[in-house]
Amino acid sequence: MRKFYTVLYLAIILSCMAACGKNDTQAQTPDRQAEHSTIGYPLLFDIGCGPGIYAEKFARQGYYVTGIDFSKRSIDYAKNSALKQGLDISYCRTAN
Repeated sequence: MRKFYTVLYLAIILSCMAACGKNDTQAQTPDRQAEHSTIGYPLLFDIGCGPGIYAEKFARQGYYVTGIDFSKRSIDYAKNSALKQGLDISYCRTAN
């Protein structure tokens, strides 16, 4: 049963990564990826991020965060909140 959940979890992550590539061009530009991969920040996916509460906490601790959620309303709220606080967080909405 554990193997099933591991495979399911990986499938969800890959699906979210693919969705981010289609819906959030800022998060996937080669320059932005290279910038963050070379400076050594730990990367974090916040799957089901909602309004970005935990994404913001991790971003303040030095993580490069990508928040993923189904809700357009939550993603819009999270993007505005991060912008107001000057946090560099990428958000994307997965397709329903």
